[in-house]
Amino acid sequence: MTVTTSSSDTEPGDISVNSPVIWGSHVLTLRADNNIIVNASLTSTGTTGSDGLILQYAQTTSSGTYTINSPINLAAGSLFQTQNGSSGPITYKIITDVSALQNMNADLSGRYALGSDIDASATRNWNSGAGFAPVGNSSNAFSGSFEGLGHVVSGLSINRPSENNVGLFGYANGAIIIGNVSLSNASIIGNNSVGALVGAANSTTINHADANGTIIGNDSVGGLLGYASYSLVTASFATGVVTGSGSRVGGLAGNVDNLSAVSDSYAEGRVRGASHVGGLIGYLGANSTATYVYSTSDVTGGAYVGGLVGYNDGAVVESYATGKLSGGSSADTGGLIGYNSASGTVDRSYWDIETTGVSTGCATNLGGCSATGLTTAAALLHQSYPGFSFWPAVPWGHWYGIHGYTRPFLRSEYSTIIRNSSASIDGDESQGQLRPCQQSRFRSPDRRQPLRYVGHEQPCGHRVFTGGLDRLQFLRNIRRRQSHDLRSRDQSPRQRTSWLVRHDKRQLDRECWLARRLGQRKLLHRRPDRPEHQRQHLAELLCHRGHQWKLLRRWTHRLER
Repeated sequence: MTVTTSSSDTEPGDISVNSPVIWGSHVLTLRADNNIIVNASLTSTGTTGSDGLILQYAQTTSSGTYTINSPINLAAGSLFQTQNGSSGPITYKIITDVSALQNMNADLSGRYALGSDIDASATRNWNSGAGFAPVGNSSNAFSGSFEGLGHVVSGLSINRPSENNVGLFGYANGAIIIGNVSLSNASIIGNNSVGALVGAANSTTINHADANGTIIGNDSVGGLLGYASYSLVTASFATGVVTGSGSRVGGLAGNVDNLSAVSDSYAEGRVRGASHVGGLIGYLGANSTATYVYSTSDVTGGAYVGGLVGYNDGAVVESYATGKLSGGSSADTGGLIGYNSASGTVDRSYWDIETTGVSTGCATNLGGCSATGLTTAAALLHQSYPGFSFWPAVPWGHWYGIHGYTRPFLRSEYSTIIRNSSASIDGDESQGQLRPCQQSRFRSPDRRQPLRYVGHEQPCGHRVFTGGLDRLQFLRNIRRRQSHDLRSRDQSPRQRTSWLVRHDKRQLDRECWLARRLGQRKLLHRRPDRPEHQRQHLAELLCHRGHQWKLLRRWTHRLER
């Protein structure tokens, strides 16, 4: 079966999967002239090479790609294939268990894809306690590609304190791409070049990957990646605890060198090292870059300690750091950079003076350091970040944020708890009418869906005060959705269809204000002979006599049309 679309003057030629799809004994082919966006799960139950999924993207464009925001479930032995434009098709081997994951060592140039989540907790007892054997080493590197298809590898254990290049992939050289995969609750112990996903990467691309766990090593230790050379890391993050007894220790990557680049990525957790210790990157080498990045990691080190980068020889652009810094002397502990060399540059970057406990952005600065310290209150305001590319004001912007409630966060963040805020929030972002809540979960604006609460129960007082990126779309969705998490049990049907869900006096006061304003407009149109003060008085009466619902609903109907 083939689903196809084509570009035209009015249509971009994209295929978006917005509802779950399950099929059996055949191959489903998605052919798009431009992009394929998987926003809901795709599941094939077939088990042969005649079953599975083919993604054909960018068939008539040069910029199309495929994006996986929800898992693709495939059985072992079935087919997964991708094709970019007129290039030849790429066929992947499906992995559905931890033994097959380990067997990648048998073919280090192979193409692999995860067909399901994998429980790797049994690896802690493998090899007399040494655990999982990293895929690839410096003599025989992994040079294939690995497509996670949105799946999670949980409980991976590696305990090899005397070995270098330690991670799920020990050493990757020329790997086409490693991405769309999550590592959860990983325990990784090695010597040098240690990371949860990749120990050392050369000429490798890591895209949409994340890791959580405990990482321990000596030099070049990172939460996701230990050492990178001529490599690219995009739209990735790491959380957890990273400890290095030596130097070049970072929350995301330990050592980023030789024309490598990290973008649209972040780290949070705790980072500890002896020197060159950063919340995101321990050492950023010459001609390497870190753009659209941030760190909320608490950092402890002996020398060259930075909230974002410990030692910078490269370029840092559009970044910020908030984690608490400790251990180093004031001379080499900076809110953003511990040591900024003569070749190092920092531009459009910020740090929180209060949460970091440091008043200097670049502790030792021999290069160019354009870093601004902010108070915590100011850090929640968009205007505090001049030069940041906020979406939607900037159509291609990399940053997003709820003005007054959160620090900036990346558009590449898909469905994560917003932790970099004074209080998590839920509400109508489009007008900034958001109220504090203990914890909320949001979907990314990149998904082109209303920003909404994803959990099952609201932990705050009002049940769901939901909002949308587009007001008209939000109005339509309020009419459509009748699920428990988008309304309060004690609301009348009229209230459920209004464009704001109201739960306290402040919101009722706002309704009256809207009703008065709308009432004045209506009265101005119908009775232009009345003086303005009489029109205001009549509008006030309309509100307090309970007619505001009628006015607001008329306004809603007009907007929907």
